[in-house]
Amino acid sequence: MAKGDYRRYIETHRRYREQHRDVRNAAAREWRKNHPNIKERDREFNLHRYGITELDYSRMLVKQEGRCAICRTDNPANRKGASNWHVDHDHVTNEVRGLLCNRCNRAIGQFEDNPDLLLKAAAYLERAGAEQASSTASLPQSEVTNG
Repeated sequence: MAKGDYRRYIETHRRYREQHRDVRNAAAREWRKNHPNIKERDREFNLHRYGITELDYSRMLVKQEGRCAICRTDNPANRKGASNWHVDHDHVTNEVRGLLCNRCNRAIGQFEDNPDLLLKAAAYLERAGAEQASSTASLPQSEVTNG
């Protein structure tokens, strides 16, 4: 498939999904109604995929005091729909590292589990914050408070 053909294909499907959103949502609701145990089955599959049991998962959660291993929130979802902690694992060895909230799991995934990139991102934020603080400090007080 040529590059232009692929883009046209993607755009056609995007428009279809937009135009048929109500029908697609109704079909999804019907499917979930007919498959009530799917969340439990998915959860069991995911735990099995990482080589842990429900007991292992529970022990990890107790060890983490019911909180995300990174940001320490007690809310695994951070969004509507997600209700379980994400099992964080090394994508090379498949070794489980801990349980993360949705936001932290997605964030480290975006950084491809690369500690160097995460450190560079943290340094960037610190530099930007320091630069912003120093530029704000040089403004007259009336501009700082009135914006």
